[in-house]
This record gives sequence, structure tokens and C-alpha cells, in this order.
Amino acid sequence: MSQEMDEKQLEVMIASENSPVGIDAKKTHVMILMKLSAIERRLDALEQHAAAGNRLSEQARATAGMAGDAFDEHVERLRRRGVDVDQRLHAAIDFLERLSDERVLESMGRIVQRIEAIEQATAHLDTIPSLTAMAVDAFDEEIERLRSEGVDIDLVLRNTLRAVLYLGQRLDVREIEALGQLLRSDVLHPEAVAVIERAARALVEAGRAHPRPAGPLRLLRRLTSDDAKRASAFLVEFARRFGALEDQQRVPDQAPDRKERNPS
Repeated sequence: MSQEMDEKQLEVMIASENSPVGIDAKKTHVMILMKLSAIERRLDALEQHAAAGNRLSEQARATAGMAGDAFDEHVERLRRRGVDVDQRLHAAIDFLERLSDERVLESMGRIVQRIEAIEQATAHLDTIPSLTAMAVDAFDEEIERLRSEGVDIDLVLRNTLRAVLYLGQRLDVREIEALGQLLRSDVLHPEAVAVIERAARALVEAGRAHPRPAGPLRLLRRLTSDDAKRASAFLVEFARRFGALEDQQRVPDQAPDRKERNPS
């Protein structure tokens, strides 16, 4: 459609009623010369582009030749050093092939995710030195307080180390487990410790008193004292509660026997 419009416009521009052929020869020649000049300018531009492309091609070929020469020289140096370049290239290609495997890429993706998780987990590591310094300061303050109270810290550390080494040498695994079970029990309860302390003091005082032999009547008179009555009441209460605990301990073991004895 545009070509038809251009032809009609051109026909109108060069039309002439005074010419026997119906067109103005001068206008027609001028327009032909203008078109030829435009074509010539375009050809010049194309020649310039082609020349520039040729120069770029020549530069590219020269650069590629230089790169090839440098590569050949490097390969030759490697060969003089005893390096098998072909083997290295095959190994590199094999490595790239394995690296591009889908399973390898998935594994690398998981590794990257773990690295990101580690980075997030270690984001607060910068605060560790300050926390460590605070802990050291608190420890130093506690050590200084104990020293002001007359505690020999060096002696305590030496004795602690000796005790640990002594126990570690003489205790086996079962004994350590038994010791742990003992520590988890009520043996170290403050009231139990207080009772053991009083019992120990009573043993020491009784040993130092060197009591004389006494007959039944004298023993009965001594049992009627208030101290003996309190001790007897304590022993009776202890026996009663210990018996109750023993009964609780034996009930689960005896439950199947009771069911077998009463099948009906």
C-alpha cells in the first residue's frame, strides 16, 4: 500500500502537461541524481563498516594467533617439565562432566544450604569474647572473695585434682553408676546429713566416754532417761518407716504371685 502511494506521489511530482510524454524531464533527472547520490552515500557507509569489520577481524585473528602461540608455548613448557597435557585435559573434562551431573549439583546445593545455616548459627560469635570476658571477671571476683576469706585456692585445686585422679583410678563403671545413684538419693538431703552428723558426734562422744560394763538393771535405769527415751522413739519411728518402704518395694514383685494364688 505504501509503495503504491509512493508511486502515485512520484507521478504527481514529475507530471507535466506541457511535456509530450507527460513528465517533466528536468525534475525527473534531478530526482534520479538525488537517489543515486543517496545510494552512493549508503554504499560508502557500507564500505566503511566493511573496512572496520575487516580491521576487527584482522585484530581478532592476530589476538587469537597470539593467544594460540602463548598457549602453545605454555604447553611446551609443561611438556618439558614432564607434564602430560593431554592427560590433564582429559581429567579436567572428566571432572567437569562429573561436576555437571544432576546428583552432584543437588549435593552441592545441599552443601551451600548448610553453609548458609552455619553462617546464621555463627552470626552471634562476635559476642562470645565479651561473654567470656564477663565470665572470667566473675570467676576472678569469686576467687578473690574466697582468698579474702582465707581459702587457699592453690591447695583446693591441687586436692581436687588429686581426688579426681584417685577416684578415677580406683572406681570402675559400676561403682561410678552406684555413686551417681547414691548422690541422686536422699542421702545428701540436709536433714539426713544433720542426722548423720549427730550420730557421728554421738559415736565419738560414746567412744571417748569409755562406759563401764552394766548389768540388766543398770541398763534399764539408763533407758528410762529422757535422752534414751528420745533415742528409742527415734529408732522405733525409723524402724516403722523403713518397714513401710520395704513393703512398698516388695509389693510390685509379689503382685503376680498374688494373682496366681487367687486364680478364681
